[in-house]
Amino acid sequence: MRLTAKDWEELGRAASAGTARRRLFPACPHDVFLAVRHPHGIRMLTLGLSPATVVHPVHRRIDRLPRTSGLDLRLVTPSDGARELQLGLTDTSLLDVFNVLVGDVAAAVAEAPPGASALCLVERVDRWIRMLRVLGADGLSEERRRGVFGELHMLQQLLAAGVEEHVAVAAWTGPEDAHQDFQMSGLAIEVKTSAGRQPGALPIASERQLDATGCGRLLLGHLLVDERRGGDGTSLNEKVAVISEALMQAGPRGRFDELVVRAGRLPHQVHLYDEPRYTVRTETLWQVEGDFPRVTEAELRPGVGSCTYRISTAGLERFAVAPETLGDLVKGAGIE
Repeated sequence: MRLTAKDWEELGRAASAGTARRRLFPACPHDVFLAVRHPHGIRMLTLGLSPATVVHPVHRRIDRLPRTSGLDLRLVTPSDGARELQLGLTDTSLLDVFNVLVGDVAAAVAEAPPGASALCLVERVDRWIRMLRVLGADGLSEERRRGVFGELHMLQQLLAAGVEEHVAVAAWTGPEDAHQDFQMSGLAIEVKTSAGRQPGALPIASERQLDATGCGRLLLGHLLVDERRGGDGTSLNEKVAVISEALMQAGPRGRFDELVVRAGRLPHQVHLYDEPRYTVRTETLWQVEGDFPRVTEAELRPGVGSCTYRISTAGLERFAVAPETLGDLVKGAGIE
């Protein structure tokens, strides 16, 4: 769900006092609303709670949230006696971030099962707060911004290979902390990006990352980049702009903009990403199959999980596929 300034304009003009509301997802059983509290124009996402909702675990979960400036989440009882959760924006510099956050939280709550909507909202807000706290004033870490650049490069490759805009953008699951950075019907791609000398090993985040179960075909891509300030490389900002301008349809372009924010490039911190600049030195693509070196969930003993490990790139030549054949691999997976 994508929100813009226009979604708030009517609510902002609706009253001089009190709270103006607009229901989201009319067919949804959960009472999810956009709201503006006057006279100060505080923008909010609200969730009405049924009388049967047990509020103690919700209170406890809210109390455990990390403290952050700019957002205010509370459980309140308005004058009509109906309890509701209110997520308010208290820092106007986060307006663009709040639009993406509210769209993400509202969509997640709309899909929550009966009785779970309140905790779903709190947990989703918790994830956003933690991301905002991790980013801080310095934005993405060097490693993470390099990783986002690599994911964006793969997105460009998919588009260049003829994958439809809406399919390619929807496939980018890296910002959603999925097991692989790209997931499509019949194909998943994990992307690793590194700088400096040719690495002898690549970090693997979990036992699920190179597990092809349910993927159909699983590819592991590695981008080796030269990273420097100045020079003639491409900055993260330039990479984002090139892809956004190349997307001809409003739907995929809007979704792409949302995903860029969820990846950590926040609108009020864009100036941080004019540097460094990246030049792609080598691109390698391997098909993960057979005895490809990896640890999978099925191989672990009961009680063992959340494994991180490294794989050596030596000896992977027999699994290599040419990056220029990506289009054929996509078509082979039945994706159009």
